[in-house]
Amino acid sequence: MGGPGSFKTKTEAKQARQRARERLGGARLRDVSVRGFWERWTSDPLFARPKEASDIRRREGTKAFVERYGKVPIAHVGG
Repeated sequence: MGGPGSFKTKTEAKQARQRARERLGGARLRDVSVRGFWERWTSDPLFARPKEASDIRRREGTKAFVERYGKVPIAHVGG
């Protein structure tokens, strides 16, 4: 990938993935709604992009989907 926001090394990316897994480990997918996931994904610093504009664009670009499917369990999406 190599674009803005990419990790400098593969090791750095793997470490970030491990930290994310540790932070998210307690959440059970069957208990998380689309809205719950979206709210965390668009506000938790864990998922923040280097540029605030990217976060705003991501939030605005997915808002209509969440308004329509917010109550659906995230585990049912794509399945």
